[in-house]
Amino acid sequence: MAEVTRDWPRLSVLAVLTGVLLRLVQVWGQPLLDDEWHGLHFIVGKNLAWLTMHFSIPGATCIPLNVYGKVLLNTIGLHEWLLRLPSIVAGLAMLLVFRRPLTRLTDRTTATWFQWLLACSPLLVLYSRVFRPYSPTALLTFAALVAGGLWLSTGQKRMRWIYFATSLAAVEFHLFAAVAVCLPLGVGGLFALRKRDQASGPSSVCQVHLTEVAQTATFLLVGALILMGWPTLDSMRTSLGQVAGQGHLTLRTLLLSFKLVAGTHNLALAMAIGGLAIWGAFRLFRENPPFALILVLCIPAHLLAGVVLHPRSIDAPVVLTRYSIVCVPVFLLLVARGLAACASFGRNSARLAGGLGAVILLAGFWTGPLPELFRFPNSFTAQTVYFQFHTQEDRSESLDSELRPVAVAKRTVKVGDIPPYYLELAREGTGPIIEFPMMAGDHRNPFYFYQRVHHRPVLIGYAPLFPEAPSAVPGMIYGNTYIDQVLSPIPSGKRKGLSSLVDLTDPTAISRSGATHLLLHRHLAFPSTYPPGLLRALFAMYRQLLGPPVYLDSEMAVFALKRS
Repeated sequence: MAEVTRDWPRLSVLAVLTGVLLRLVQVWGQPLLDDEWHGLHFIVGKNLAWLTMHFSIPGATCIPLNVYGKVLLNTIGLHEWLLRLPSIVAGLAMLLVFRRPLTRLTDRTTATWFQWLLACSPLLVLYSRVFRPYSPTALLTFAALVAGGLWLSTGQKRMRWIYFATSLAAVEFHLFAAVAVCLPLGVGGLFALRKRDQASGPSSVCQVHLTEVAQTATFLLVGALILMGWPTLDSMRTSLGQVAGQGHLTLRTLLLSFKLVAGTHNLALAMAIGGLAIWGAFRLFRENPPFALILVLCIPAHLLAGVVLHPRSIDAPVVLTRYSIVCVPVFLLLVARGLAACASFGRNSARLAGGLGAVILLAGFWTGPLPELFRFPNSFTAQTVYFQFHTQEDRSESLDSELRPVAVAKRTVKVGDIPPYYLELAREGTGPIIEFPMMAGDHRNPFYFYQRVHHRPVLIGYAPLFPEAPSAVPGMIYGNTYIDQVLSPIPSGKRKGLSSLVDLTDPTAISRSGATHLLLHRHLAFPSTYPPGLLRALFAMYRQLLGPPVYLDSEMAVFALKRS
């Protein structure tokens, strides 16, 4: 096959470095946000043995991350970057581990383009920066598909066992991975059946026998049952019943999810990228039919599972893409194959294909959320608004979320709605400030918008004096749950490593934070969930320690922590 360029090793290294930069820029010191609090809440107050056999589907918790988080809590304590480390490692590993096997299944040009598309994929970048199971799920599930494709194409026993191991691990991180990891078995069985009566044995495009496929399917089923055990199966049954049948896929969901997978809110650009994926699928079918069929079936199989189960909030594009996260690398591989195929049309086609790929990467970058990672300071890169870039709505003005409860009205934030003292903070200096209180829900956290006005690093204050967070469904917290409610049951020594959070009952911690101002938001302390009198007690304490507030109105009080 014609190569796009002879410089593919250097381009491969550059792609990896680009992906590393996007996954690590400003990742340290980011407070836990939104759904990240589900996983932390689930492990509090539970013993390690119980967590090895239980998880919660509604909060999208998983046994590996629950156990990992509990081990941190029981040993060195909680740190934001350590909680997110499995996702970071998985995101970085995706850039490295697939080049060689995909070169065997396709060619070097396709593998190089795939690295670039992976490096710049907004969903894969953003999910590799948060304490959630989606980045490891994407890595392990796609690894199972690639290993399964190599097993079918070559008949190698080693690939068969890699497929087996990665399939089990993927399902441990997210149950929806079962949809994808079964595809190599189904495709292998289909191709083996077509040739089972021929004297030549396995077909030239599929090097496994039907008995091997059946054995592997049996091993996979038995392995899953042994790995999970009865308590895990019971946990799955009870929590699945709390989410299944409570959502509905719509055409709007499919369209906007497609834009998320393509990595851009621009429909024309998304359609062009989709056209390349179709062309890539056509070319791959001619070269490696089993692997091509695995990839092509992956997307409709996930949609069918969504239609059958219609879990809660599946109508939100960000939820559908989470459940189908492996479809992102699958789609990008087809796009990469399409780009590589464009280089085979003529003498100058390699340069034209390279230019087309560069335009797609640059246009996708500027029409997605990734430029926000380079807005300094940005203390909220894990904010869910970045994962919902499927519209051209200005996220600097809209306090909105696809996942907001129906009872919560959509709000638009204008500069005139932002407390005026933030404009004064912007003029006074660049030191960090402490905001208090903060709720877990993305649609209830305005600090992301306020930072666009004051341009200072933000630390989040909390008061560990709350009762435990209420939860109608185990492992899930509400959007209006205060983070204080999750942190209060955790011993103080175990949460001191959370560098983005400040215990407001500890004057030493406040002083050590280096913040210049403490902002207490009265209008965010709702009487229905906020402990009565707590805000007044904190106000009185700081008035005694720091003197009168430098700013006071009906919504907020601001205390200067050190004079500049």
